[in-house]
Amino acid sequence: FYRVIANLVRNARQALESARKPGTIQATAGEDDTRWWLRIADTGPGLPQKAKENLFTPFQGGARKGGAGLGLAIAAELVRGHGGKLSLVSTGDDGTIFEITLPKQVLEPGRAAE
Repeated sequence: FYRVIANLVRNARQALESARKPGTIQATAGEDDTRWWLRIADTGPGLPQKAKENLFTPFQGGARKGGAGLGLAIAAELVRGHGGKLSLVSTGDDGTIFEITLPKQVLEPGRAAE
């Protein structure tokens, strides 16, 4: 999961750099009865609507700063492979929040959570 978290933090850092103003990146984690979750939030400029539409699509989502647009697509697929989900929870002028959720139940190999 290092790659997933590193990608989200790198994207948050790039958002702050593009804003050219002081900002923060915050990670919070928690759990409920059925899942664990991790949120990566930044106080950057947020995402434009067009970027949100194809965010997890290879070669489409957020390709910037010389990237190929694969980072979030690969991250989402890695999380799905563990039965979880990578979601865009919030974005606006005050920043962006991504959330990783993973089920507490142990899945059979090759079977994704519904």
